[in-house]
Amino acid sequence: MSMTNSRWVDQRVLHDKQSGTQGDCVRASIASLLYLKYEEVPDFFANGADSYTFWKSVDDFLRSRGWQQSHHELQSRPSGYHLGSGPAARGVRHMVVMKGFNLVHDPHPSRAGLIEVDTVTLLVPLDPGAFRLRDDIPNLLELGNG
Repeated sequence: MSMTNSRWVDQRVLHDKQSGTQGDCVRASIASLLYLKYEEVPDFFANGADSYTFWKSVDDFLRSRGWQQSHHELQSRPSGYHLGSGPAARGVRHMVVMKGFNLVHDPHPSRAGLIEVDTVTLLVPLDPGAFRLRDDIPNLLELGNG
């Protein structure tokens, strides 16, 4: 599951239905996938908890970093790193980092993953021709098979 590498970010806010607190698995998963620190990714619930405002905040952040998200309901999986979403055993929707059909990192402390993946989210460069890895992170191909 979770690799022992500073790349993988754990969520710091857990979902709590009674208090109305939304977990931050999306924030932690995006930080992990983009090799960012937790603090570099905003709290997507800061502008309101409705679904439209949340996903607009995610889109705005990704676009500011040169990325866009592409959601798919797939039976197959891309071979590279991507985000998987679906129901968790805790009775909530959850997001994790995957590679192919394999769970690479579950940001929740339980590390339980998902019951099933019903949505795959790919992060795609807005301009693939301008895309390059940052100089301050390891070559992702050298990190191994996750």
